Amino acid sequence: MNSDIKHSLADMADAIKGQYRPSEVVGQFVKLRRAGVEMEGLCPFHGEKSPSFKVNDRKGVIHCFGCGWHGDVIAFYAEIRGIGASEAIRALASDAGIDDPVARERLAQKARRDAARREADLAAQKQTEAGRLMAIWQSRLPVLGSPVADYLASRKVLPDVVPPTLGYLPDHPYWNRPDKGRKAVLCGRFPVMVAIMLMPDRRFAGLHMTYIAPDGSGKAQPVCPVTGEVLGAKKVRSALPDLSGAGIWLTPIRAHMAVSEGIENGLTWMLRRPDWGIAAAYSLDNLAGAGLGEGRKRSDDPKKRLPSKAPRMARPGFRPPYGDDEYSRWKTVQHVQRVTVLADNDSKDPVAAACLFERARRKFQNIGYESRVLMPPAGMDFNDMVRGM
Repeated sequence: MNSDIKHSLADMADAIKGQYRPSEVVGQFVKLRRAGVEMEGLCPFHGEKSPSFKVNDRKGVIHCFGCGWHGDVIAFYAEIRGIGASEAIRALASDAGIDDPVARERLAQKARRDAARREADLAAQKQTEAGRLMAIWQSRLPVLGSPVADYLASRKVLPDVVPPTLGYLPDHPYWNRPDKGRKAVLCGRFPVMVAIMLMPDRRFAGLHMTYIAPDGSGKAQPVCPVTGEVLGAKKVRSALPDLSGAGIWLTPIRAHMAVSEGIENGLTWMLRRPDWGIAAAYSLDNLAGAGLGEGRKRSDDPKKRLPSKAPRMARPGFRPPYGDDEYSRWKTVQHVQRVTVLADNDSKDPVAAACLFERARRKFQNIGYESRVLMPPAGMDFNDMVRGM
C-alpha cells in the first residue's frame, strides 16, 4: 500500500510539473520581471536588495544566486509554505484539478517526456561547453615567465613551483553581454590566469579566469564599449549545470586543509604554511553553502535579517573531495582531519560575511572535521597583510 501511495504522489508530482509553469506559482509569492529567457525577483528565503532569484520555465528550475536555494515548483511551494513535499504535491494538485487518474497519467507522461527532452538538451549544451572549456584549459601555457607570474609576484604570492591547477592564457578575449537581448561584444584581449575547477568527485566543473593587466602590474580593467561600464576582472565559466561544491585545488589533499574564497588568499597561505593543504572555493556563497532558515535581526536595521549561520547540509557547497581518483600530478593523499576557513575581512558588509564564514565552519564541523575560522584585521584580507597594505 505504501508503494501505491508513493507511486500516486510521484505521478501527481509529474502532472503538476506538466500543468504549472514555475513562474505561475512563484509569481503568487514573489514579484517577478522578465530577464531574457528567465524571470527574476527578490529571493523570499534571504534578505536582498538586488534580484538574484531566477525562475526558468523552460528548464523547470528555480535558483537563487544569493543564498544558493535551488529546486523545482514543488520544492518552492513546500519551502515557501513551510510544509512537506507530499503536502505541497497534494495542495498544488488540488488547485490544478488533478484528480482524474487517466488525465493525471496523461499529464505525467507528457511531463516525463518534456523533462527527458529538457535534460537531453541541457546535457548536450553542457557537453559542448565542457569540450570548449577543456580545449581552452589544454591550450594553457606555463605561468612562470608570463604576465601572470608578474601579477602573482606583485601580490607576493608567486611560488617556486606553481600548482598544476593554474595556467596562463595569452591575449585572451573578454566578452560581455550588455543586456539579455544583445549579442556579446568584445571588450579587449588580456593575459589570463586560468584555474581548473573540480567537483568533490573530481569531475571537471569549469574554469576560473582572472584577467590581468598586460604588464602584469595588477588585474585588468575591461571596459564595455557599449555602456562604458568598467567590468570585473574575474569570470567563472561552467561545464556543469550546477557548480555548487566545486573548488580550485592549489595543493594535494592533506590532513589539515585550509579553504579560502579566492586564489590569491589561498596562495598566501600555501607559502606561509607549506604543510597545509590549500583550496579556493571561488566564491563566498559556495564556501558557505546554503543556509537553514533565517538569521537574527540586524542591530543596525531590525527590519532586515543577517544570513543564517546554520548550514543546510543537503546543499553544503564546497567540501573536500571523495573517491579514489586524484589529480594526475598529485600522487599522495592524506585523510582530512581539520579544515580551517580563511576569511576575508574587507567585505562591504563584514557582519553578514562573518555569518557566512561561520556557516562554512559549522558545515565542515557537521561533516566530521575539526574546524575553525581565521579572520584578518578589519578592512583587510590575508594577502593585504602580506603586502603590508
